[in-house]
Amino acid sequence: MTFDLCTFDWNAVLAVISFLALVAVIFTLREMKRQRSYTYRPLLAIEQKQFVIQRNDGGIPTIWKDTYEHSADIYQLPFYFNLYNIGLASAHDVEINWKVDVAILEGKLKNYLNDPTQLTKNDYPGHPSNYSYHNNDNTYGFSIEGDDFIQRTALVHNHSNYQLKLPGGLQSFLSFFPVLLYKEKQQQRLEMTLDIPIKLEMKYKDLSEKTMIQNLNVKVWIYLIDGFGLNKENVLIGRFEFV
Repeated sequence: MTFDLCTFDWNAVLAVISFLALVAVIFTLREMKRQRSYTYRPLLAIEQKQFVIQRNDGGIPTIWKDTYEHSADIYQLPFYFNLYNIGLASAHDVEINWKVDVAILEGKLKNYLNDPTQLTKNDYPGHPSNYSYHNNDNTYGFSIEGDDFIQRTALVHNHSNYQLKLPGGLQSFLSFFPVLLYKEKQQQRLEMTLDIPIKLEMKYKDLSEKTMIQNLNVKVWIYLIDGFGLNKENVLIGRFEFV
């Protein structure tokens, strides 16, 4: 079988070639646009972090630290995480929302209000509920509500980090609920993953003013023992994971 080049439909061939060239151009332009979009895109990440809770001189488990070493602090100080921007551009108008149902936290504590030698609650109209943890003659007041469940910052540069604060109410809950549970179980040691849903919503804008949202689940692992460290003052080891 032979082809006669004189009768061959060159117009059809040229049309096919032109179409394939157009497809290639469109694909190239789309790929360039996709790659260019990454240059505007931030990406936030939080590393897991260990925490240790130490009892103060009155036996109150309220001193937070990230090592086993003794702390001379007396009261509960803020606890921070490193929030990193591992993307290729800065994140603007950053809003971080810790989503946890305070009613669930209160429900967990409610079980221990039957023993006023350990925990009591005071309700004031128009104000968050206040709890008091008791250890012999020592008392420590705390609330599990607050205005720091939402945190904002104007800018997180790429390849830099931001100090993200653990909400005070959640920090207080993690100071006292595990210890109350440990006393109730009357075990030598207790290991658990907190069965409370905690989510972290991170909303921010990229360089093109496009709003982006990242959602992470917060897992809290807890290990309790009667005491370890200097004078057996540490009562709890924990770890936060963000997945």
